[in-house]
Amino acid sequence: MEFDHLAVIDMQRNFLRHRPLREYLNITDIIKSLIHDARTHDIPVTYAMYDPERWGELTPEMNPLSPEEVIVKEYDDAFTSPEFVKRMKGYGLICIAGCHLEYCIRDTIRGAIRNGHSVVAYQQALLPSSEGSPKANATLRALRRNRKVQLLNQYPSDTRVLFQSSEFITA
Repeated sequence: MEFDHLAVIDMQRNFLRHRPLREYLNITDIIKSLIHDARTHDIPVTYAMYDPERWGELTPEMNPLSPEEVIVKEYDDAFTSPEFVKRMKGYGLICIAGCHLEYCIRDTIRGAIRNGHSVVAYQQALLPSSEGSPKANATLRALRRNRKVQLLNQYPSDTRVLFQSSEFITA
């Protein structure tokens, strides 16, 4: 099973500016790789973010290209935005990556499930609001128990595996 849409959540400057450089580079590199491989395999990419006036623009590494959309959301769950729901319509398995695992990521995953989607996510592509957050750890445990979510620990060194092998995604 391959995912058929990539949703990048809240990769905004003000959410990342106080993070250690190592964390910043790690999360942006992983998500950049996901974006690159999605583009290579004609998988749509959508970015959801809060008001850029208040929370800053997307980090420069995200660099959306046409026809990728950037959708401004009002709430943690990107699926509360009618634009986002419309953009995801018709896609079964969505890969979700980005910032604030225990808030925006968690709520967007719940929104995806409520809207009939399944979700795949890489733990390394989900940044908690702070390192070692107990709430983030509880969120990861809950995601692992959810049958509609494939939470993978290992980020592949070559993400082309994602789009070629059903054994990898379901393992």
